[in-house]
This record gives sequence, C-alpha cells and structure tokens, in this order.
Amino acid sequence: AFLNDPKKSNNYKDEFTKSVTLGIYNIDMAYAMVNNQGQDVMKYMKTVMVQSDALGLKGAVDRMVGKRAESNLSNKDSLLNILSDIFVKSDSYLRTNERVYTASSVFAGTWIEGLYLTCKIGENTTNAEAKAKAHKAVWDQRFYLKNLIDLLEDYKDKKESAALNDEFKNIHKEIDAVKDAKDIDDAKFKSISSKIYALRDKITG
Repeated sequence: AFLNDPKKSNNYKDEFTKSVTLGIYNIDMAYAMVNNQGQDVMKYMKTVMVQSDALGLKGAVDRMVGKRAESNLSNKDSLLNILSDIFVKSDSYLRTNERVYTASSVFAGTWIEGLYLTCKIGENTTNAEAKAKAHKAVWDQRFYLKNLIDLLEDYKDKKESAALNDEFKNIHKEIDAVKDAKDIDDAKFKSISSKIYALRDKITG
C-alpha cells in the first residue's frame, strides 16, 4: 500500500518527472523483491522498463531483463542482481551520453522513495528497536542529502530542479539541526516525515 501505483506512470509527461519517478519505481521494485512479492516485482519491473524506454534508455537496459526476472522470481539474490544491473547500466549510459541531469534526477527519486519508505516503516512499527533504527536512518541522511543538494546545485538554472532542491534544503536544515540520533523523538520524526511525504506526494500526484 505504501508503493507508488504503476498505473500512475502514464501521468508523468515531462522528462524531469519521468526521471524522478523512475528512481521512485526502482526503489519500489527493490522493496517488492526484498519482501518476496513476486507479482509486484513483475508489475514494477515492467513499469521501470516502459519508463526507461520513454527516457531513451533502450540502449542501457538489457531487453532480456524482464525474462530474467520472470525466471528468477523465487530467487531473491538473482532479482537483486538484476536490479543492480538496471541501476548500473542506466547510470553508465546516461553519464556516457552526457545526460547527467537525467541521471541526477533519477538519483533524486531513489533518495526520496528510500527515505519515504523508511519513514513509513518507522511510523507504523511498535517495535522500539525498529523505531530507533528508522530514527537513526533519517538522521544519517544529513550526509547523503547534502551530497544530493550539491549535485543539483549544478542545475539551478532549471526551474524544476531548483524547486526540488529548495525542498531538499528545508528537509536537510531540519535533520542537520539535530545533534544526535537519540534526539529524534516521535514528534521530530513526524515533523521530518511529513515533509518527505508532502514532497513525494507532490511529485507522484
């Protein structure tokens, strides 16, 4: 129920939104793999392939990925290797073909969805240890998010990227103000999570 509906992929028209949501769908596919949801894996795999094609990544993603996934649905390690191939081939293709902006946008989407799922899991667990892990995972994002902000600064002349980066800066400011992971209580966690949810909803519609 947390994942982005594959049917929404038809709503994403411009290259920036397609790129960011491709990153989101990649993480959703990984989540389905890790949780042994075979039917969902195939749904998200197909969505990733279609969206990759729409971005001109036919040369990057092996056409046999879908069949490889279908024949390995019971093997989580093989599926994760296939996912890794998609990430590596797509990123390498984009960078080689001077489409670093697209690659950066895909990366931004993976970060958003990864943290979104972390927050959802932390919010819905009653296990104290799992909750503490989620809190620490959010606090640790101050490093990764700073790198992502610096990366997108190269594209501040692009309106959609600048707007996204402004959102990232607000989230980073709140996380960075916390001096220790143990200082993230439920209220602080909820405050940070709500910003992540709002940003993700704005992008995915």
